[in-house]
Amino acid sequence: MNLLEEYVFVPLDILKEIVHNKEEIGNQLEAWLAFFCMDEPEWILKLSENYPQFREMYEEIYEMCRNLERVMQMYSKELQELDSNTVQYMIDEMQETINQKNNEIKEQASQLSEKDRELKAQAAKLGEKDKELAAQASQLSQKDEKIEEQAVQLSQRDDLIAELQSQIREMQKHLSEQQ
Repeated sequence: MNLLEEYVFVPLDILKEIVHNKEEIGNQLEAWLAFFCMDEPEWILKLSENYPQFREMYEEIYEMCRNLERVMQMYSKELQELDSNTVQYMIDEMQETINQKNNEIKEQASQLSEKDRELKAQAAKLGEKDKELAAQASQLSQKDEKIEEQAVQLSQRDDLIAELQSQIREMQKHLSEQQ
């Protein structure tokens, strides 16, 4: 942790085991640490005999514990604060979730609008292709009509040629009879 002041963190459960093994408190610092972690009557007596300043604090704690209503009020205030903090934390988490979902929705909307633009562009291209195909189909139908006209003309020519050939044969036949 980056703090402005230097701190030493002491795990009180480990300290409690060490103090139990020593059976004595060596200095003022150890006395304060023992005050924070020891709740056994023998240790409380040792501390209050060796360090009288702790006697007043232990008496105040003892009186506070005897006045159950005051203890309950203290816990009630703490629980109320805890509930308030929990509610605020949950609200903050929900707001963060809502903000994330809103960002996702905006991103999806942006993607959808981009896809919509792409689809419109493709639809426009398809419309142009349809027009080109319609124009080509029109040209093909005109060419088909011309081909049919030419086929009709060829058919008429073939009929005319066949008729002329028939007339030529008749004339040849007629000429051969005359000779």
